[in-house]
Amino acid sequence: MNYKELKILVGLKIKENRLNKNYTQEKLCEILNIDITGYSKIENGKSFPSFENLCNIMRVLEINPNEFFDFLKITKSSEINKEISKIKLMEDLNKLDNETIAIVQSLIKKLI
Repeated sequence: MNYKELKILVGLKIKENRLNKNYTQEKLCEILNIDITGYSKIENGKSFPSFENLCNIMRVLEINPNEFFDFLKITKSSEINKEISKIKLMEDLNKLDNETIAIVQSLIKKLI
């Protein structure tokens, strides 16, 4: 597991637990007194929460730290595999020149 995959896993774990408690992102951010934009980046695997925010999130959502960091349950889900595949695809696309990207876009449009 690399750094990017870990960010995705942390975000998915938080999202999963938030939904289990029937909280919206807005409601949870209100309780935690944190910015929704930053929180959204955490759930989407774009950034890590600070240690303080992570502790507060686990407290409010009543998440046991041992359970939170048990990624084996979530790594088997299709959602995490899909997110990791998207990131890897974007990394590969960023290596291509503009002409090749245009060809790939054309091929994708024909497939859709």
